[in-house]
Amino acid sequence: MTVLKPVPVRVAHHMAGRARLQLTDAEVDVESTRRLLIALSELPVIDDVRLNPIARSVLLLHHGEIDAILSDAEARGLLVIQSAPSGQGTRSPVLYQIKRAIEATDDELAAQTKGTGDLASLAFVALAAAGVWQAVNGRLLPAGVTLFHYALGVMQWGTGRTHPTSPTTEP
Repeated sequence: MTVLKPVPVRVAHHMAGRARLQLTDAEVDVESTRRLLIALSELPVIDDVRLNPIARSVLLLHHGEIDAILSDAEARGLLVIQSAPSGQGTRSPVLYQIKRAIEATDDELAAQTKGTGDLASLAFVALAAAGVWQAVNGRLLPAGVTLFHYALGVMQWGTGRTHPTSPTTEP
């Protein structure tokens, strides 16, 4: 007889009526996961349970408090909630990797240009130019304004970053 164990998960994200749980074990226990899905789908506060085996995640559509739902499932031995990796918060692992890659590319560009260029500056120029092009072609609203908004957001991101080789961080 196989002993079913709690399925280790972390809350990838949640909002009112919707939560995504990430399966965290390297090797998924199929029977324990099946038991978890069935038990969750039988709860009256759960509207739908969807497994995405490729993303290794479970989508819960619900009309109850997610903390109460997860606490109940944990108390029943269906799952165990794990915290996100250090420094990652509740971000998606894929988005976290993309963010790290963008930051590494930004640091490399700043190093290659000796601090005179970075991704934020390039993105600002590209977005502002696209906004001007939209405005000149009679599409200031909403396209041009949206591009200008994004350009300013990129600059805010860029001003908050320091590069290892920029003049402000060298002794």
